[in-house]
Amino acid sequence: MDWWNFPHFMATFGGRVFSADGTRCTLDDPQVIASLRLMHDLVYTDKVTPSPVEESGLASSGGWGSGTINLFGAKRGAMALGGRWWLANMRGFKGLNLTVVESPYGTARACSSAGRVTLINAHSPRRREALEFLVYLASPDYNALVNAQADGIGAFKQYDQVPSFLHNPDHPEEDYNAVWNQVSELAVGSESSPYVNGQLANNILNKQVDLVRVGAKSPEQAMHDAAQAIDAEIKKKLDEDPVLRARWTAATGKQP
Repeated sequence: MDWWNFPHFMATFGGRVFSADGTRCTLDDPQVIASLRLMHDLVYTDKVTPSPVEESGLASSGGWGSGTINLFGAKRGAMALGGRWWLANMRGFKGLNLTVVESPYGTARACSSAGRVTLINAHSPRRREALEFLVYLASPDYNALVNAQADGIGAFKQYDQVPSFLHNPDHPEEDYNAVWNQVSELAVGSESSPYVNGQLANNILNKQVDLVRVGAKSPEQAMHDAAQAIDAEIKKKLDEDPVLRARWTAATGKQP
């Protein structure tokens, strides 16, 4: 597994980064800590997935490269957590007999998911041409291309239910494509809060998760520290922006 998949583990325990109104960080909630504890234990207690040191050793000793996809493609593991976009790379490995199943989950049947977003620059001198490109991204041809190349699944359900997706004639061994449609129904997207810069919050979270990954901090302490740091950034933002502060006060009925 890749540790950047922490949002997926968190989703399967019903955890959230922020409260529903975005006014506070909830990374120190029990369900979030439980999800990170599971990841930690898979490495350091159950020993069913390699530690960072072991993964580095696998990559340097066999010549098959680093990263979960390459290690799995080189048959260094029996099972891996990934998405359909993996197949764009996995098809290049020979002798693999793959299947796909829905990921196990903690207390909530959910799946972390992401999608591409394409925007038009309001100041672009080619806005009309850009709009034509956006229309193309919604077309049957483009969605069929995404599905054929296995770089995720098409953004529109109507293009993911057709026989050519469920049974790609160029890859008849991939007889599990219906699973991707089933999992997409469980998708949970990334979270944001209007009261803190999203990239800053992610950097704080990723730093703490990485400390757990290398065994330098417990899941409990890491999520406590992450929640405190993100809440401090929220307060800092509210101190700087009176309009945002008024919005926060109206949402919570309290002063920051």
